[in-house]
Amino acid sequence: MADGDPVSRSTPDAFRVAPPRRSVHALHGPQRLGEPLWPEPYLYAAGSVAAARAWSAGAEGPPTERWEHGLLVEVADRARLGSLAQQHGESRVADARVGTVDEATPSPRDQEALAALRSRGWLRPLVRAFEHVGVKAAWLGALDADLGAAHASLLEALRGARRRPRLAALEGWLRSDSALARSDAGATVWDLGDDPQPAPVWRGAWLAIERLDRALDAWGGGRSWFMERVPDHCRALWPLRNLMRLADRQGAVLAEMRFSDYEALESFAPELPVLCLDRDIYGGGFDHDLFHRLCPMPRTGSRRADEWGLLAIESAAQAYNGLVFDARHTGPAYDGHARWRGQALVEAVERAFGLPTLVEQLAAFRVLGLVCHPAFDGSPEATWAALTPHGVAPAAARLLVERYGRYVRLDASWLDALHARYETPSFAALAPLLEDRFAPSLEATFAAVDAMVADSEDIDLRTVDLEATGRAAEATETARWLAQKVAELAHLTERAGARDLATRLGLGELGSRARALRGDLLELRDEAAAAAQVRPCDLGDTAALDRRVRELEGALADLDLRVVAAAEAVRRAQEKGLGGPPVPEDFRTSPRELFFGVDCDPPRHLGADDPAAAELGR
Repeated sequence: MADGDPVSRSTPDAFRVAPPRRSVHALHGPQRLGEPLWPEPYLYAAGSVAAARAWSAGAEGPPTERWEHGLLVEVADRARLGSLAQQHGESRVADARVGTVDEATPSPRDQEALAALRSRGWLRPLVRAFEHVGVKAAWLGALDADLGAAHASLLEALRGARRRPRLAALEGWLRSDSALARSDAGATVWDLGDDPQPAPVWRGAWLAIERLDRALDAWGGGRSWFMERVPDHCRALWPLRNLMRLADRQGAVLAEMRFSDYEALESFAPELPVLCLDRDIYGGGFDHDLFHRLCPMPRTGSRRADEWGLLAIESAAQAYNGLVFDARHTGPAYDGHARWRGQALVEAVERAFGLPTLVEQLAAFRVLGLVCHPAFDGSPEATWAALTPHGVAPAAARLLVERYGRYVRLDASWLDALHARYETPSFAALAPLLEDRFAPSLEATFAAVDAMVADSEDIDLRTVDLEATGRAAEATETARWLAQKVAELAHLTERAGARDLATRLGLGELGSRARALRGDLLELRDEAAAAAQVRPCDLGDTAALDRRVRELEGALADLDLRVVAAAEAVRRAQEKGLGGPPVPEDFRTSPRELFFGVDCDPPRHLGADDPAAAELGR
């Protein structure tokens, strides 16, 4: 970075990898003050000394609590119970017995199973998926349910893990059915070091777990509004499901159109609420942009820092999208050019940086947004070493830049052109409606990104899917979009000197109504999201929430009609000579902003396959 850059000293520190919160997945077996007494090597990074030690033993001392698949069953005293309730919520500890905690030492059979599983290689994706469905089944009260013969052996293994290490139960399940191994699609390889290691996929086992996860969703009876809106092949992408659940809580406006037409508009901006939905392509066309939608946009006062922040988010989004790519087992094939093998990439990052969680891995990976920026003139290796807790091998840092830096440089060019948009009078008219989409610093931006990624790991293990939450969230963002449309019409009439037309159409009152309605919807959305933070068995009557959502949706529909009528009136006035950009027939539904490309040239986003990208990406 240039010495004269005012953020050159502070910016790198904002990229520092912070420790994440402990995931719900870790709540199993006897623990002493939160530390497991059973072997739990996957709490640590692959290849680490800590992971090697954890195969044979956990913490020492008498247990203070014991968990079974994420639910507290025994706790030493009421003081500890209160502490755990504060950490994990009342629903998770409500049925715990207070008194002596059973240490439940692993049997010789379990020790043998642990050794056998260890010999199979490092299986983090499979282990995490196995843990996930165990916690979900317990959370839903479905561990003892009959979900059909297709899920019988897996549920039996999960039930057997109540009082034994889950890794031992996983090994027993893998042994129980040879088809679980025969379905293996091969092996991926992590390759950022000097000694590549095979990573078995265990495709058959993973698909069995995937099917149970969806069966549990159906059995639980919850409804994700966002997921209801998209085709089944999108719901079949495991990592994407929880992003859609997060969209139920934050909201988005889905515009159904061909993705190629959406790209041709060149109108994407990370703070806008609109996502493309193309039902006929892999990921529905929204899979990548949804990650951006769930993250804030940095507005720090420094153009360069904002670019670094957005490039960091884009780097993390590309890596996450690779996990979605790897999860595909049905539906349209991916036909794009960013074929990042997500599982191989995150395992490479795990080993290269010694970081065990996805939150930390994506945080380390997003440093690409800093070190691959065209204005960066420091050492990538030294920068990564300073920002990550265990440093990184120089060879791994060089390979990351070599293999993935091109995407960063392409987006840096796009962001450089996009910056002009934020200095236009037309954006100034919209900015007050977007304030909550902006973060004032890179520290706040990355803290929000880390929290979002952590939630994407276990949101379905801590909440209930409520249709009211998703509908209220979507309506909230629709109201924002309508308010933006009204602001565009008001800005057009003001620039054209037609304030009398704006007064006659009541654009001021219409904008106030849109903002007020969004405030009511936002309050209702947050109320519904809070009501959903319980186990299904503890969920209260949501009829009142549903009724209020429908009432506000009715008010939103009325507002929508008024905005369409106002746009039509302005269009007729333009036919008679009113200036300004033409109001299109699809003004209300088009993802393209009215003034996009009017006050400044629209930025062209170059894909990796674009011929013009060849030179720019070097």
